Amino acid sequence: MLRTALPVAVAAIFSSAAFAVDLSTDAQKAAYAIGYQFGANAKRDGLPLDAPSAAEGLKDGLSGAKPAAEPAALQAALDKLRTDLEAKAKVAADKNAKDGAAFRAEFAKTKGVKKTESGLLYQVLTEGKGAKPTATDHVKVNYRGTLPNGTEFDSSYKRGEAVNFQVNQIIPGWQEALVMMPKGSKWKVVLPPALAYGEKGAGNAIGPNQTLVFEIELLDIGGAAPAAP
Repeated sequence: MLRTALPVAVAAIFSSAAFAVDLSTDAQKAAYAIGYQFGANAKRDGLPLDAPSAAEGLKDGLSGAKPAAEPAALQAALDKLRTDLEAKAKVAADKNAKDGAAFRAEFAKTKGVKKTESGLLYQVLTEGKGAKPTATDHVKVNYRGTLPNGTEFDSSYKRGEAVNFQVNQIIPGWQEALVMMPKGSKWKVVLPPALAYGEKGAGNAIGPNQTLVFEIELLDIGGAAPAAP
């Protein structure tokens, strides 16, 4: 569920046959990877950065040069950007909350759908016969995550590799669902924002107050996590 941009950056560095900059040393490659990661994170988070200006600011900051504009003007621009982003997030949060509530209400009417006290909705697609994991168990799952409109934001199926993690180290909705699922089960789960990423969202793909839809397939259950040394 959680992925960083660094592997992408490293892959981009070493898979390209031609570079626009000199990357002949490890130090240059590492520096490029850091810059790439910063850019990828900004894109993921929906931060509208002008690349040439950001690069120039980075260069001036690293060299210790005098800023290209008065500090007061730069701070004012940052404050405006923050205000604009907050206003945009507020509009998105209100829309997502309204649309998500309507989606969950409609999904709750689907045959076989059950609702827990927390507001989690689930539909058993395949009934497993195995044991159920506990909060401290490690599990192996395949999953697909979409927004209510069907937009897919993540899928272990597409990557061709199931994921392993400890149950109590993921978002609340997954924690609640997994401990109810017998091994071998496949469920469709709809999470209200409070059981997913809440008011903050998760990057550009998952907005604030976003309802999330998952298909979760519990493939295997491991033992409890080893004690810390």
